[in-house]
Amino acid sequence: MEAARGASGGPGSAQSAQMTAEAAKLVGRSIRRVEDRRFLTGGDRYLDSVNLRGTVYAGFVRSPYAHAKIIHIDVSKIVENPGVVAILTAEEVRSHSDAIPLLWKVPNALTHEHYALAQEKVKHVGDPVLAVAVREREQLEDIIEQVEVEYEPIEPVLDPLSADKGPVIHEDLGSNRCFQVSISNGDTSAAMKDSYATVSGNFKIARVAASPMETRGVIADPNGLHGMFTIYSSTQWPHILRTCLARSLRLPENRIRVIAPDVGGGFGVKGEVYAEEIAVPLLALKCSLPVKWVESRRESFLATAQSRAQLIDAKASFARDGKITALEVKINCDLGAYLHTLSLGTPMITSISLNGPYHLPEFSVTTEAVYTNKVGLTAYRGFGQPEAAFVVERLMSAAAAKLNMDQAEIRLRNLVQPTEMPYKLAGGGIYDSGDYPSCLQKLLILSGYEKMIAGRDEARRLGKLRGVGVSMYTETTGFAPGFVFALLGVQFGGYESAKLRIDPQGRLHATTGAFPHGQGFETTLSQICADELGLRMEDVYVTHGDTQVSPYGQGTFGSRTAAVAGSAALIAARQLAQKILAVGARQIGIGNPEDLYLSDGFVRSRSHPEKRVSIAEVASASYTAHNLPQGVEPGLESTINFNPVGLATSYAAHVCEVEVDPETGSTTILGHYCVHDCGRQINPMIVEGQIHGGIAQAIGACFLEEINYDENGQLLTDSFLDYLTPTAQFMPHKLMVESMESPTPINPLGAKGVGESGTIIAPPAMANAVSDALGVDANEIPLTPERVWRLIKRRGRTRSEPSTDRVSSGLYRVDSELDEADEPDASSR
Repeated sequence: MEAARGASGGPGSAQSAQMTAEAAKLVGRSIRRVEDRRFLTGGDRYLDSVNLRGTVYAGFVRSPYAHAKIIHIDVSKIVENPGVVAILTAEEVRSHSDAIPLLWKVPNALTHEHYALAQEKVKHVGDPVLAVAVREREQLEDIIEQVEVEYEPIEPVLDPLSADKGPVIHEDLGSNRCFQVSISNGDTSAAMKDSYATVSGNFKIARVAASPMETRGVIADPNGLHGMFTIYSSTQWPHILRTCLARSLRLPENRIRVIAPDVGGGFGVKGEVYAEEIAVPLLALKCSLPVKWVESRRESFLATAQSRAQLIDAKASFARDGKITALEVKINCDLGAYLHTLSLGTPMITSISLNGPYHLPEFSVTTEAVYTNKVGLTAYRGFGQPEAAFVVERLMSAAAAKLNMDQAEIRLRNLVQPTEMPYKLAGGGIYDSGDYPSCLQKLLILSGYEKMIAGRDEARRLGKLRGVGVSMYTETTGFAPGFVFALLGVQFGGYESAKLRIDPQGRLHATTGAFPHGQGFETTLSQICADELGLRMEDVYVTHGDTQVSPYGQGTFGSRTAAVAGSAALIAARQLAQKILAVGARQIGIGNPEDLYLSDGFVRSRSHPEKRVSIAEVASASYTAHNLPQGVEPGLESTINFNPVGLATSYAAHVCEVEVDPETGSTTILGHYCVHDCGRQINPMIVEGQIHGGIAQAIGACFLEEINYDENGQLLTDSFLDYLTPTAQFMPHKLMVESMESPTPINPLGAKGVGESGTIIAPPAMANAVSDALGVDANEIPLTPERVWRLIKRRGRTRSEPSTDRVSSGLYRVDSELDEADEPDASSR
């Protein structure tokens, strides 16, 4: 405890000191990521860097057929091999484990049991039929090749539209249709009949692979510290994985420890429980040795869950003034062969995400999900929302063309207004906050939209195929709370946890149930906690990913980490701050703790600036506990499980400008512009990085990435030679991002999610730009050069014509009606 040197003791100096503390706040500042140092200097520790003494190595015999009966597996050539430590069969899996839990359920859906190894039949190329553990990693491929498996091929089911006509994949279900669900509001048929114009389209969103830089991996150690069965996994949700492992392995959960080391990307596909995560522990239990399996890149294409894979028929109707009157949508989702833990969430999220930022008075949606002989489906950055946004935004731009309106103008006429917030959707759900018209208007200014349109028209007069595309979206982020999960059929919690402890030296140890894998959460959590507790960021140490240390949490997915886990940390920090102030008041002789505040590592007095005590001294006193205030317990700890009251809605508007080569069909992105609102930003630099990365993945989705199978179900895209992902050369020539902030009332931090923003809404802006350039509907992605070239040839257009699109002054205001002179004539219906 000390007197502040040079303090005058007057109220002015106290006010000045507090103002200085407020100005030094960390939340809202672009601070470099604290975790980057270890990544850049080799201090990171990924799963394959974990080497336990006595480790043996696992591998899998995988099916070369998409659909076949397993007649016989011959292991005679390897059973006496001294390099083979253990062999795991499908019969042993069935005897010693239960099916992988299904964590997203849909009423009346036909679901099946999925075990770690194929039972009696294989159902996609790459389906594991046998697992082995060997002493030397280099032996794996040779030993696996010596296993002989006799199959009886069955005709594969590959077309999701005719899945019910093929052989039944799961015989006990009696059908390849998993479920069909319809939801509606109003009479869409009558609304469309009375409307001025309709637009429709058949949309295809290709099956894609997330392709994280680090593939999946598992290490199972049956002889872990204190007798724990320790599982290391490249996972996004350590606690959920532990719970599922306990169920499937029939083990007490308190005997299992899951550790997630640094994870080199997940994007949703590592928020799963995979067959290998059950098989590897079973091998370890069998041989009583640590067993490691690290997926090869080819295996990742053959066995890691994929995503998107939807065929959507949609029709929308519009009034004379461009306002949407009704929407009808039919979704067909290709689930693949096996249901993964979150498979059923993808089509269901698509079906409830079609409203966008618009007034949508009447709608009907029918969703069908079917089994095929392909790799199973799961969440991937955006989780069903990119598919919905693509369809709605393509229809909006198609309607603009049909009504001879500008793409931005038709959107302005349909947007929910800020005065309507919180806005109740016709089909249920609430948009909590935001100003959608301002977002679009700011985008038009940021992009120089009018000048861009003029430049496009001039380029067309010179024979170039140049186009401009606009898109907008809303996203339900902070994926929670529990009651919403219950309504959706999610089988785990919506809360998130934080545990804060200040040690006797006054430094903070923060642990969280969330698990970052590239989001920079160690930095943002440090900013939140340091602000609330008046600490330096370097005095905050964040840990995560170890179920023995961190409180139970749901992991990182669904744009929820900052909004939910960050809020948990904020509340915990506020509780801890109150205890620090109470103890500090006793130490400096201030009777009212409300007179105190925390700043720069000290407890300070507003009324007596000369009085202060360091947080380290307070912490030491709290643990010594010789003279604590009455009712204050020893120590400085706080644990919070935060369950928000609802979902926070992020939103954004994008403009994309492209030029298409008429000879090759290749597309160049000349510029991409974004204005977004993710509520209160903890670290704007990290936010912008998330959007840049999302746009990069969106380029892959829109122009490059597609999983393809041949007529026998053989995977044609099993390496990066065939499956193309974006590199720096594909990035826009110009990329600009601007932020708005409308803090959400849903959580105390005011934060909304942003991690999935770019991947959701950038693809339709890009596709709209290509459609605008060609004068044809680009409703199937990816828009590969060949696909674009065929669109050009199909319409017989190798050179463009000047556009007749208008950019009216109404773009910078919201008009309730078109002027009579601006009405489209009857020929545009």
